[in-house]
Amino acid sequence: MYMLEAFNHHVQCQGHKVAIDCQEQTLTYQALQNQINQLANYLEQKGVTVGTRVGLCLERGTDAVIGLLALLHLGATYLPLDPTYPAERLAYMLAEVKPFLVLAQEQTLDCLPDTTIATLCLEREQANIQAHSMERSAQRPSGETLAYIMYTSGSTGKPKGVKMPRVNVERYIQAIVEILDLHKEDIYLHTASFSFSSSIRQLLVPLSQGATVVLTTSAQSKNPLALLRLMSAKNVTISDTVASVWRSVLQAVNSLEPATKTELLTNSLRLVLLSGALTTCSVLQRIRQNLKSRPQIINIYGQTETIGVCAYRVPEDFAQTDGYVPVGLPYAHNRAYVLDEARQPVQAGEIGELYVSGGCIFAGYLNRPDLTESVLSTNPWAASEQEQADFCSQLYKTGDVACQTPAGVLEIRGRTDFQVKIRGMRIELGEIESAIEKGLIGKEAIVLAKTNARDELSLVAYIVPQPDVAQLSSKALTRRLKQELEKTLPSNWLPELVVPLTALPLTPNGKRDRLQLPAPDWSALSSESDGVSQSNTETQLVQIWSELFGFKPGLKDNFFDLGGNSLMAVQLFAKLERSFGKKLSLNHLLEHPTIPTLGTYLESEHHQEESIILVPLRKGESQAPPLFCIHAVGGGVMFYRRLLPYLSLEQTVYGVQSRGFDGVEEPLNTVSEMAQLYLQSIRQIYPEGPIYLVGHSFGGFVAYEMAQQLHQQGEEPGLLILLDVKTPKLVKSRLSKRQLIKTVTWNLWQLPNSQKLKYIRKSIKWFYRKRKTKQDRKYAEELRVQNPDIRMFNVLGPNYQAQESYQPKSYSGDLVLCRASIQSPRSAKNRALGWDELVDGAIRIHTIPGQHLTILDEPNVQELGKVLRLYLGEPAKLMEIAFL
Repeated sequence: MYMLEAFNHHVQCQGHKVAIDCQEQTLTYQALQNQINQLANYLEQKGVTVGTRVGLCLERGTDAVIGLLALLHLGATYLPLDPTYPAERLAYMLAEVKPFLVLAQEQTLDCLPDTTIATLCLEREQANIQAHSMERSAQRPSGETLAYIMYTSGSTGKPKGVKMPRVNVERYIQAIVEILDLHKEDIYLHTASFSFSSSIRQLLVPLSQGATVVLTTSAQSKNPLALLRLMSAKNVTISDTVASVWRSVLQAVNSLEPATKTELLTNSLRLVLLSGALTTCSVLQRIRQNLKSRPQIINIYGQTETIGVCAYRVPEDFAQTDGYVPVGLPYAHNRAYVLDEARQPVQAGEIGELYVSGGCIFAGYLNRPDLTESVLSTNPWAASEQEQADFCSQLYKTGDVACQTPAGVLEIRGRTDFQVKIRGMRIELGEIESAIEKGLIGKEAIVLAKTNARDELSLVAYIVPQPDVAQLSSKALTRRLKQELEKTLPSNWLPELVVPLTALPLTPNGKRDRLQLPAPDWSALSSESDGVSQSNTETQLVQIWSELFGFKPGLKDNFFDLGGNSLMAVQLFAKLERSFGKKLSLNHLLEHPTIPTLGTYLESEHHQEESIILVPLRKGESQAPPLFCIHAVGGGVMFYRRLLPYLSLEQTVYGVQSRGFDGVEEPLNTVSEMAQLYLQSIRQIYPEGPIYLVGHSFGGFVAYEMAQQLHQQGEEPGLLILLDVKTPKLVKSRLSKRQLIKTVTWNLWQLPNSQKLKYIRKSIKWFYRKRKTKQDRKYAEELRVQNPDIRMFNVLGPNYQAQESYQPKSYSGDLVLCRASIQSPRSAKNRALGWDELVDGAIRIHTIPGQHLTILDEPNVQELGKVLRLYLGEPAKLMEIAFL
């Protein structure tokens, strides 16, 4: 076999060279082989032979390496048993695998559950092991025997035992060796737990090439600075770990003094391998920018079920900063297929689900034929009978969303299910959900991975609490749940945050709707979340905020950081008006976003007599003209905040909200009056200079009219940007069923599968709907009557009335139009959305991914932000942009 023959070759050629370096202990190639042979001969005497299942419950160190390699030499099947796992999980694995015996150490014996399975303590048997011969005749176990059974988390609440044939491990090691181009002078850092398949690569690849393996301790692998120091001290040339480790490393050194930082980042790395999870381009670029040795970076992709699918040697000129790093071309013994829902291949560049075939596929889940059948199927595209007879006869359903470039390079875009990888560990969230629902804290649970305040993925548990804990805060529930789960789950599987819900959201057919769960409130974990109210006003505000958010906020919490939005804000204002008799607006909340500052304002003698029109969304330091974002038909402007991260930090941005939105004055009902009032309000804070206007939907009508009125006054608006705004004439134009079908078909081709059925229903309803605006006005009136406390609904009716009556006139200036890529049948073929009949100047058109109501949602808003930056920063260069 390749692995054993290659290792034996280096024993003969360089037996004196260090093979394993762990803390103060080192083993040469000769010494390592001697101890492997002694243990293998001893185990053989005990009855271990080809195919025998043996558990390994060993701490990281030379014992684990020797035990694993001895079993591979014997042709036995090893079962890694991590001593840090809960006894219940280890018991489950042992009961399912039923190993012949378990190898343990004095310090791990207590970790093992009570069982009838024979346990062999290496320290106690050391004399007997050393009494066996250091020589051993070469064996050639069948490639179809299992190298190991490795457990991964299970979507049904139970871990799954992955059976991996020896021949697949052999193929993988040879393939990755060819890509890495290792030398015997290399020093390879081994960081992976022996319960992960990546540990195989990190051990067998360097040993097959005569290199030295530096084995980190458990403590070192968890300490970013310790890892860097170890790399420098041991002159490590190859690092192999998950990208999140490097993120932690770079975050840790950034807080150090420059000299210390430079010292730690100066090392001998020539190769950095990233694996175990999707690698973001931003992390890749940060590694490149910080490491002084300028190492080559290789992105490796695979699952426990495939051990390894492909790898991507990142080119030096790879400049992408968004999204994920490609994962490359499949190894020679593998095939990759990107398929649609009908399991037919998609074209290059199109998105589909990734299936793989070839010499990487596992032999199924232990004792789980149903689960095996759900992910393995016959491969109808086996290239030849020879391949089909050899190892390409089956397809493995990865669950990853991917696309292929014309050259065949794979790019992974995410998951089709809700399986996640956090710090390189794959977690099928059903196992955690099952553990919660079996416990005393949560009756029902959904667990998701969410990005926390540190820009890392962390687990969030959305639970319906049991009655006796239903009154606990989010912070208290988190603490209680962790205490409960740590008895049955690994520590890094514990949710970082618990969000309590009265009921889990459901889809129309009664299934749990994960997409409708609220955003997590990470500030609930902060020590600042606790505090004592200093006044009766603060006490009342705490109660009001608690009613809005569903948990008790801290006195220092920012309303918007907690996830507050414009709808919650107007609900807050209604409650404040009843409690304190004062009318507030978003402007006040932006200036006083915490309970103490808002309480101080409420206790002051301020009195608002006029509606707040201009809402400062960001006050930048730039001298450039402010950007004024005009409200849509709902009257509010907070949805424009989604743009802020993608505009310059120096850019001042105001929202222009409807008069009457705050309930102080009556709303206006014509576009002309609105434009006049808004221009007057703008000139009060910005007396002179060009005015930059942006309007989405109905707000585009108002922005257009404001530009018209500026022209009539002899002024230039500076910038007029309409966000997916159609002219009234186009909206009311005739439409044939043929055009409807054609447009809907085109839009369906662009939409993800999850949105297609909803879009079809909406399109049919839209086509047959009559008197749309009148129905909208009627609906607005119903909302106002049903929700008298939510003053926002007061402006809906007047705004719909203004929209219905507006007839735009010709405009001699220029216009920037951002149109959604998914258009209605009437506007699909009209690139300028009807404005080319009204605008005499240049119309510059940009297409933004998404639909009318989603171009300001993630990730589409990122593209919209790029377009706005083109115009806000350098207006002198506008003529360089193509226009209609």
